[in-house]
Amino acid sequence: MSASTSRQDLCPICKEEIEISKNNWVAIQWKGVKGINEASVKRKDNLVIEAGTKVHKKCRQHYTNDKSIKSYVEKQSCSSVQKRTTRQSS
Repeated sequence: MSASTSRQDLCPICKEEIEISKNNWVAIQWKGVKGINEASVKRKDNLVIEAGTKVHKKCRQHYTNDKSIKSYVEKQSCSSVQKRTTRQSS
């Protein structure tokens, strides 16, 4: 590999490559760091980012969305704990 080969960045949320040539990413500033790290606490993830970290715009929007967080937490707490019943079986 040559010295001019650039390092590939990965989105810490979706773990997919960020293509610098596309305009679908953003470098997170301090306010964004606070929002993502708070969402991580609510989701009970271990995701911690720093200012300057590159993430996909859509990933950031989805990850910090209150409805998305609530849905994720409910799915995590209900996974395989409750079994659905139908009217016919009750």
